[in-house]
Formats: sequence, C-alpha cells, structure tokens
Amino acid sequence: MKPTNLKERKRSIWIFVLIFSMLLGMITLCGYLTLQTGRAGVLALEQKHAAYTSIFEKQVSYVYKIEDIIKRLNHILEKDRTLSQHKQYQMIISNLRDELQNDMALLDASDKEHFEIYTAFENQISVIQDVLDKYEAEQEIYYSKKELLERCKEKYEENLQRIKDLNYEATESE
Repeated sequence: MKPTNLKERKRSIWIFVLIFSMLLGMITLCGYLTLQTGRAGVLALEQKHAAYTSIFEKQVSYVYKIEDIIKRLNHILEKDRTLSQHKQYQMIISNLRDELQNDMALLDASDKEHFEIYTAFENQISVIQDVLDKYEAEQEIYYSKKELLERCKEKYEENLQRIKDLNYEATESE
C-alpha cells in the first residue's frame, strides 16, 4: 500500500531537511564567528598587555633613575663640600639627567603621554640644580665674607687691646 499523501510527505521532509541544514549551517557559522572573535580579542589583549608591560618597565626604570638623582641631590646638601666637589656632583647629576632625557627622547610619540610626569620631574630636577648652584655660590660668598669679618674682628680686638695697653702705660707713667 502506498500512502495517498506521499508527495506531501516528501515535500515536507525536504523542507524539514532544508530548514534543518540551514539551521545547522547558521549554528556552525555563529560558532566559527564566536571562536574567531575570541581569538581576535585574546590577541588584542595580549598586545595590550605587552604594550602596558613595556610601558611599566620603562616607568620603573625612570623611577629608579629619578630616585638616584634625588639621592645624589640630597648628598650635595648633607655635607659641606668644596666648590670642586659640588661641581663634580652636579656634573654627575647632569649626566644622569641627560641620560634620562635621551631615554625619553627615544620614546614613540604614542607612548609619550604615559611619561609626561617624568618629563615634569626632569624639569624640576633641572630647576633644583640651578637653585643648588646659586645656593653654593652664595654660600661661598657668605663664608668668604664671614672669614673677612672674623679677621677684621680679630684685628679690631688686637688694636683695642693695644690702645688699652698704651693707655695703661700712659696712666702708669704719670
């Protein structure tokens, strides 16, 4: 026996197979696109991580260099130093500061925004060095004037003592 609706059944089966195939194709396509998007996202995250790690390492390097410069600036102020020692320390600090400037000059333009504060630190260190140079020059002038004043004071005391001695001898001889 043959069913009477064989053509309808075949047609319905083909429609079902076609719709089911299209659905499986869409599910497969969506799965594939999801995996590709995930891979692209992971790749982008890895690139960002590498860039941020690179920036972080450079920032740490600059922090250590700036700390070293600040320690050396502090060493200048801790002890009384001669003018030549002061100039040597300033030269060492200037060399370190120049090295820091050169490192920052080699940065990509896109990375410079992450290092603006270090540029400000470097500029401030330059200002501090200028102030320390002026302070040292003024201190040398102060010490030389103080020494001259001490000599004058000693000379005045000697002359005053001599005058007292002459007055004492003059009163004794009368």
